[in-house]
Amino acid sequence: MIKDAATIAAARAWLRDLRPNGGTNLHDALLEALRGKTLPGCLPLVLLLTDGLPTVGATREQDLRELVATGNPHGRRVFCFGVGNDVNVPLLDHVAEATRGTTTYVRPDEDVEVKVCRSPEGAETF
Repeated sequence: MIKDAATIAAARAWLRDLRPNGGTNLHDALLEALRGKTLPGCLPLVLLLTDGLPTVGATREQDLRELVATGNPHGRRVFCFGVGNDVNVPLLDHVAEATRGTTTYVRPDEDVEVKVCRSPEGAETF
């Protein structure tokens, strides 16, 4: 997909109309994020923010681990952000480690924006 005024407008319209309807589909989110072609001039990375355990789609941890192992044809790095008290820490740690990313956890009393914006210790510079 080419980034131009029309695609930016379409993306903004899609985001504006997006409504929460419950459930956490980590499998399909990772599938879509990992399989798309890498655009020239763009970093091959994914920010995965999740507030819970997978409840929609493929929910078995083994299926998610296999997807990360076999479904990352462009070598994207996944930076995981687990938000809240009910996240699958071993899974998110595995996803980040397998893709050369990092994992950050945000408790309910913490500011998500602060955690997402900070650079983790030892992080590589692109």
